[in-house]
Amino acid sequence: LPICEGDFIVVGDVNTTGSTSVAPFKNANNYSWVETYYPKEELGQAMTITSLAYKCATVNAGTGYTLTADEIEIYIGETDNDNHSSSSVWVPQNELTLVYSGTNILLGEEEWESFTLDTPYEYSGTRNLAIAVSKSSSGYNSAMKFASTSVSKAVNYRQNNSNATFADYPAGNGTTNGNR
Repeated sequence: LPICEGDFIVVGDVNTTGSTSVAPFKNANNYSWVETYYPKEELGQAMTITSLAYKCATVNAGTGYTLTADEIEIYIGETDNDNHSSSSVWVPQNELTLVYSGTNILLGEEEWESFTLDTPYEYSGTRNLAIAVSKSSSGYNSAMKFASTSVSKAVNYRQNNSNATFADYPAGNGTTNGNR
């Protein structure tokens, strides 16, 4: 069940010792598209989503754990899928809404990496939530990691170091992962 803290809903275990360089975006590559599912049962209700925050697990690890993203775009949609049953499963592009777009973003310097949405998202509470993060960067940092909860096939992603189209909506298969 979600933890409600004032106007915040915490999904997953933020006190976990698990960490990942896969979600919310692929830190270990320059270009990535990462799509993550959050079950409606963990969100608990319909709501207006005005911001998202991800806990950086390496914020106090010393120097060399940050990354400046040239561009980040966040899309939100809803799906009946419980997981990415195969690496070719993506929420249809026309069912995703661009809710955030930013440039030159320093990541990994704060414990909570927060994104105030340009467009609030009206979540119905009746379907599972899908959040897709597109990241383009001139560099990468596989040492920077975010707190994660293990959930089978919750994530599907594509990444590349030289092909910028890997930050676009996926055309083809990705890689499923259980760290969100």
